[in-house]
Amino acid sequence: MSISEFVYNGRGTRVVFGSGALVHVWREVRELNARRALILSGLDQAKLVESVAAELGAGAAGVFDRATMHVPASIVAEARAVAVSLEADCLIAIAGQSSIGWAKASS
Repeated sequence: MSISEFVYNGRGTRVVFGSGALVHVWREVRELNARRALILSGLDQAKLVESVAAELGAGAAGVFDRATMHVPASIVAEARAVAVSLEADCLIAIAGQSSIGWAKASS
């Protein structure tokens, strides 16, 4: 593994980073014993989100695409409410640091 690819395991969090990491999305969902993922992203990641949702098929519970820098607590609470309403049992953060931080705050 090079510096441009890594896996980070944190408390309640797992970050998989690297070119082509999308091929591992179902492996990661299964690793969590999950079935329905809420995909978190920013608006500018629409194409990538579509790819992840297509890869997950029925395993994609939905998309919440309002990640921004310094995500306000109200948006975190809204994302959690959406996850509950969609019966999502895991979160997948797409793209950058804002989405990853948001997912950690929402879990």
